[in-house]
Amino acid sequence: MHTNHLIDLPLSGTEDAEPLGLHKYADALADFIGTCETPVTIGVQGDWGIGKTSLLNRIKYQLERPKRGRGLSHPVLFFNTWQYAQLSSEDLITVAMLNDIVNVINEEFKLKSEQGKKALKAIGSFTSHLVNQAMKSKTGLDVKGAVEDARKGLKESLEFTNTMRMLVKYRGYFEQLVAEALQEENPNVRLVIMLDDLDRIRPARALELLEAVKNFLDVPRCVFVLAVDYSVIQRGVEERLGTDVQRMYGKSYFDKIIQVPFNMPISSYKVERYIMSLLGWTYHGETYRRIGESNSNFIWQLSRVEVEQAKEFETLTLVTVGKNPRSIKRAVNYANLLKNIFDASDEGQRILKQRRGEYGPSTWIRYSQLLYAMACFQLTYPEVFGFFVQHPTPTTFQQMESREFIRSLPDIDKLFARVYDVEQTLTNITGFFDQVLYLLDGFGKGEDIEADGRLDTTEFQPVWDVLNIAGLTNIELEHDMWTAVHDLAQTYNNKRSNPRSNIEKQIHLLQQSSWNNPYHLRLIKAGTRFFTVLWDNEEVGSIASTQQQPLQFYLEVDDAELFIEGLSKEALTFVQDATLVSHYGIGNINVNLEALVSTTNKDARKVMNELLRALRLASQEKGEIRTSEMT
Repeated sequence: MHTNHLIDLPLSGTEDAEPLGLHKYADALADFIGTCETPVTIGVQGDWGIGKTSLLNRIKYQLERPKRGRGLSHPVLFFNTWQYAQLSSEDLITVAMLNDIVNVINEEFKLKSEQGKKALKAIGSFTSHLVNQAMKSKTGLDVKGAVEDARKGLKESLEFTNTMRMLVKYRGYFEQLVAEALQEENPNVRLVIMLDDLDRIRPARALELLEAVKNFLDVPRCVFVLAVDYSVIQRGVEERLGTDVQRMYGKSYFDKIIQVPFNMPISSYKVERYIMSLLGWTYHGETYRRIGESNSNFIWQLSRVEVEQAKEFETLTLVTVGKNPRSIKRAVNYANLLKNIFDASDEGQRILKQRRGEYGPSTWIRYSQLLYAMACFQLTYPEVFGFFVQHPTPTTFQQMESREFIRSLPDIDKLFARVYDVEQTLTNITGFFDQVLYLLDGFGKGEDIEADGRLDTTEFQPVWDVLNIAGLTNIELEHDMWTAVHDLAQTYNNKRSNPRSNIEKQIHLLQQSSWNNPYHLRLIKAGTRFFTVLWDNEEVGSIASTQQQPLQFYLEVDDAELFIEGLSKEALTFVQDATLVSHYGIGNINVNLEALVSTTNKDARKVMNELLRALRLASQEKGEIRTSEMT
C-alpha cells in the first residue's frame, strides 16, 4: 500500500516498497548486523534530512522479525537524541542517555535475577554520581571526577581508585546486564541500540555521547547503529580540543568510535519515482498512473504521465533543491500550495481552459511543471528569483542563462555566502533556466515547429500566467520589450498607409539581427512615443513612433563621419542624416527600416549587423583617440 509522505516524517520501515530505493541497503545492513562479530559500532552518515531515520526504521523492522530458516530476531532499542537536547541543562545529555538505556533494558526484558538486580544497582549508583559531577562542573561528563565522588560516598561498592579500573567495572556490569537480558540459547542473538538525530545536538555534546558509548557500553553481543555525520564529529573535536588537534587527529577520533562507516546511498536514490510519488503518481510499467483520485495529485487533468515527462520533473529538482528527501518534500508542499491558489482563482481556471484550447493537451503537463519549477527555484535561490519576478520577460530569462549575468545580480553575494560550491551553484541556476527553456521552446506553436533556442512572447506566456495567478510577484507583468514596441507602433499606426504586416516585418528584422542580444540590448520606455536604446547600458539611439511613420529607428553616434566610414555602399543606402528631422528620442542617424524590409531577409539582416559593427567600432576608435589626447 502506498502513502504520500508529504508531512516531514520518516518512513516507518514496514512499507512493502518505497520510491527512494532504500530497502536493499537497509536489508543488507540488517543481515550484516545479524552475522558480524560484536561489539561493533556502525555509523550511518549523511546530511540532515537525507533519509537516515527512514533507513534505521527499515533496519529495525528487519531485525525484529524472525528470518525464514533461522528463526532469529534481534531486539532493537531506538533512542532519539534530539529529545535529550531539550533538557534544561545540556550538561546532562550523556548521563540521561546512559541512564535511559539501562532503564529501557530493564523494562523491556523484565530483569528479575539477583545478578541482574546487582548490576542495575551498581550502574545506578555510578550514574547518579555522574549526574552530581556534571551538575557541579557544568562541563558535561567527566569520568575521572565522577569516580572520585563515588570513592568518597560508596567505598564498599566502588572500590577502584583510578579511572580505567572504574570503566572496566562499569563495562563489566553492563555486559552482565546484557547477558541477563539476552537469555537466549542461541548466542547469535544481538542487542541492537540505535541512536538517531545526533546531528541535531551541539557537536561537542554529540562527541561526548559517542565517547560514552564507546567507553561504557561497548560489550559483546551489542551492536550500536548511530545516525551521525562525519562532519559532526570533526566539529565536536574542534570545539572541545581546538582546530590544530582536529586537523591532526580528527579522523582518528572518528575511526576509534565508528568501526563500520556507511554513507547514505544518495547517488542511487530513485529521485524521479520519489518525486512522482509525492506528486500523486506511482510507477506502472513504462508510465506513471494516478494514485487513486487523491487531492494530493499535482498534475492537472492527465490520467497518466510518460517517463520522459517525469524525468523533466526530476531535472528541475536536481538543479534546485537537489536529492535531499526533506528538501524535496518541502518543495512539493509549497508547489501544492501554489496549485491550490491557482485552482481557487477564477482567472486561473479561465486561463487553463483558454490555453488548453490554444496549446492542446500538453497544456496540463507544462503548466504543472512550470508551477513546480517556480516553487523549487524560489525556495532554493530566493535572491535570484526575487530579481527575476521583478523583471519577468523573455529577455531577462535569456540573460539568466549567462553565468556572468548571474554574478552581476544585486543580492547574489548573499546566495554565494551560504552555498558550498559557487561554481556548481552557478551551473545549477543556468541549468534551471535552460531546462525551462527546453520545456517551453516551441510550446503552443504546433507539433511541426522546431525549437530554436529562444523564447518569444507566445512561448513565454505560461510563465506570466503562473507568476501572476499563483501570486509569485506583485509586479504588473509587462510584455516582452519587442511586444511593447509592437504595441506602441500599432497605437500610432495609420493602417491605410502602414499595414500591420509591414510593422511586424520591421520588428521581426530587429529581432533576427545581432541587435537582439539580451546580454547587451535594453529598450527602456522613455515617454509615450519612444524607447531609449541602450547597448551595454550606454545610450546608442531610440525607437520612436508617429502616425506617418509608426516605427522609426535612430542611432546616436559621436562622430558621424567615423561611423559612415565603417559602412559599405550597400548599407549607406539605408541610412541618412537625421539631425534636421524632427523626431522623438535621441539619434542623429536614421535607419530606414521600411526600405530594408523590402529587400531579402538575408540582405536586410546583413545591413543591420553591419550598422551595429560600425557603431561599436566608431565608439571604440573614438575612445582610443580621447585616451591618447589625455595622455
